[in-house]
Amino acid sequence: MARLCVIGLGKVGLPLAIALAQMRHTVRGHDQNKKLVKKLKQGISTAPWDAPNLHPNFKAFYHLEKALIDSQAVFICVPTPERGGWLLDQEIETVLETLKSLGWDGLTVIVSTLDPRGISSIFEHQNLVYNPPLVRLGHVIHDLLFPSMLLIGGYNPLNMDKVQALWNWS
Repeated sequence: MARLCVIGLGKVGLPLAIALAQMRHTVRGHDQNKKLVKKLKQGISTAPWDAPNLHPNFKAFYHLEKALIDSQAVFICVPTPERGGWLLDQEIETVLETLKSLGWDGLTVIVSTLDPRGISSIFEHQNLVYNPPLVRLGHVIHDLLFPSMLLIGGYNPLNMDKVQALWNWS
């Protein structure tokens, strides 16, 4: 199984990390919210729905450098708020810049919802794959583990295949 990093442990990111851990991947999660990370380290789930138990294959980290150690892929699940009819991707851009400054150039999966009108500027990097989950509130983990539909995009078919393999989708 793979060693993965999930950046953003909010409403979708935490269930995503737990679903990946349930699939026997080793998952290191990162969030900038110190209080959230502290609760997760204490074994307290903060998921607003699905309220899953934290999995032993999942660990939370405040420092991104520690969460990235030995990772084979990074999943980015940060907010993309809507303003003026556009989904803003500033937080994704910030995460991508931070990853670059830390020397990360591996497989990076954007899980956050993106605005299709601005998506091409983000995907200039060949190791990026877009894989937003199609989930229902109250059924997030189930829908991640047993998807009714898959959406995987990017410029590199090999990396898209790698993401599909991480999910055991065939």
